[in-house]
Amino acid sequence: MDLKVIEVSKEDYTRLAVMEFEETMIISAMYAELENNASLSEALQNVVHSFNEFNEMSGKEFETLDKFKVRKILKSGEEKGYCKLVKQNGNSYSLYYL
Repeated sequence: MDLKVIEVSKEDYTRLAVMEFEETMIISAMYAELENNASLSEALQNVVHSFNEFNEMSGKEFETLDKFKVRKILKSGEEKGYCKLVKQNGNSYSLYYL
C-alpha cells in the first residue's frame, strides 16, 4: 500500500471539528461497510442495527437511529465538506473523506 503525504491546512481541521461525535461514528461506520463491498441499502441496514445495538448495550443516551437519519447525516457531512458519497456502478457506492 502506498502512503501519500499531503499538507493539511487549518481549514481541514476546522471541517473535521464541525462534525459531532455521533455523526463521525456513523459516517465512519458507513465508510467501513461500503469498503466491505456492501450495497448502500445493506450498509444502511447494518449501521442502523449495530448503532442501536451499541446504544442498548452501553446505556449511552444517543437517539435511536434509522435509515433516514443516516442519510441525513451523510448529506450533512457532504454539505459541510467532510465526506462525499459516490455511485460507482449499479448499486455500488464509495464513501470518501475530503
